[in-house]
Parts: sequence; structure tokens; C-alpha cells
Amino acid sequence: MTHVQFNSLVDELEKNRVQTLKEKNARYSSPDDALHNFISGAEIMQRTPAQCAWAYATKHIAALRDMIQRDDFNNRDDVLEKIQDVQNYLCFIWCIANDK
Repeated sequence: MTHVQFNSLVDELEKNRVQTLKEKNARYSSPDDALHNFISGAEIMQRTPAQCAWAYATKHIAALRDMIQRDDFNNRDDVLEKIQDVQNYLCFIWCIANDK
């Protein structure tokens, strides 16, 4: 893989990720709390908000692991979505960690 190809793939990965993160956050949060979904989920799970975000992320991590174990990357859009989702949950954990 050339550096040009690598950079192009990184750009593609990042192209819609942040926009998706912000749009989904607007749908799953409350008007006055961007982390509402994780705080509420944590209460239900009797965990911390970061533990809740990690639990939500594990669904995508498990699906990605299955693709890797099968060496099956034929559904390119699905691979892209799973990777972006994992990155976005890590972003939420970052925000939760800084919400003190």
C-alpha cells in the first residue's frame, strides 16, 4: 500500500465519522446533557457512564472481531460502519472522562 492509498483510506474513514457522531448524539441525548444516554443507561445497568459506553461499544467490537476472525471484509460499508462506531464510542468515553 502506498502512502497516497493509506492517506486516502484514513480520509475516507474520518469523512463522515464526526458528522455521524454529532447527529446521533443529538438524537440520543437530552437538550441540556450531551451524555444523557450514557448516564441513563448507567443507572439502568448499575454501572458508571463510561462502563455503559464501553458496553454499548462491545456490540460493534464483537461484530468487527467476527469479521477479522473470518477474514471477511467483503461488505466494505459494514466494516467502515463498525470501525467508525467503535471510534465514536471511544470519543464518548473521552468526553465522559472529562465531564468532572
